[in-house]
Amino acid sequence: MKDHAACDFYDEIANYYDDMTRFKERLVSEKKIMKAWMDKYDFQIVLDAACGSGLHTIVLTQLGVSATGIDISARMIAGALKNAQEMDLHSHFAQAALDEIDQKIKGKFDTVFILGNSLPHLSSEREIKNSLVGLKKILTDKGRLIIQILNYDHILNKKQRVISVSRNSDHEFIRFYDFINPYVRFNVLHIHWQNGNAQHEINSTILYPYTLSEISKILADEGYGIQDLYGSMNFDVYNNEQSKNLIVVAQTN
Repeated sequence: MKDHAACDFYDEIANYYDDMTRFKERLVSEKKIMKAWMDKYDFQIVLDAACGSGLHTIVLTQLGVSATGIDISARMIAGALKNAQEMDLHSHFAQAALDEIDQKIKGKFDTVFILGNSLPHLSSEREIKNSLVGLKKILTDKGRLIIQILNYDHILNKKQRVISVSRNSDHEFIRFYDFINPYVRFNVLHIHWQNGNAQHEINSTILYPYTLSEISKILADEGYGIQDLYGSMNFDVYNNEQSKNLIVVAQTN
């Protein structure tokens, strides 16, 4: 098993990423979720960082938000552009890594989303520091950074290896971890069934499992104040022993 850098990892899974994440099925539900976030936090100009194949950038555009999506993977950005074009939308996309964002993205944003458990791909102190410094440069005064990651306080405590199991037609997807302290190896096993026979491939990359205390310290060190915490994108109360997700809303000081 070979561990790939985030760029290579997402380039390799791009051809089945939409099937794995149920892109089409989630368009309606994610639009409702983003509308609730709009109503609560009143944003107008948004950067969807680590946008993948563009789901949230697209639904934000549908809601009338000026939305730009960026991703480290060229193949993901190509998929995002294709998805937007098929829906006759003019969403903006660009290829950029989080730790070079202020060098590649121009303009100011009142809100930056980092969703899809993307922050843990910043597995070194240098990467996350450079990313947060760069994001602060493109955020407006009192701009917000909204981060969604898995609840690693719970995952590490329970040594929860299997993250999700899903199926889309003849394709099965198993996402699971190997624990290699202080990191985790994130694996995606893709099984394709044809005529009763199974073909499979597995792709892996290394993540850093940020706990709430670690994220809180990192944000404070770089001049962000935590405004709200949630256990889901539906604003559920965060519980470090039970919540599947950790949502952090931080504001520039």
